[in-house]
Amino acid sequence: SVPVFNLLRRLLRNEQEAEDATVETFRRIYQSLGGFRDDCAERVWVMRIAHREASRAASKRSHEAALSLDAPEGAWSGWGAAVVD
Repeated sequence: SVPVFNLLRRLLRNEQEAEDATVETFRRIYQSLGGFRDDCAERVWVMRIAHREASRAASKRSHEAALSLDAPEGAWSGWGAAVVD
């Protein structure tokens, strides 16, 4: 849906991440259809799910960025790797 994608693109400021989050949003909507309550407008419900997905995507991005800053590229030698002098 264009409104969902536009919201996600505005929140994430990245078109590819917005596309991925849109797909994930609709997957979550499909999984949650049984939990939809009639006391909430459908559009509001969908946009809430999209907003939560944007938060997840942004959190994942910041977590990945922090991991990449922790160790220089090529520094990872794997768990249990022997250190040789």
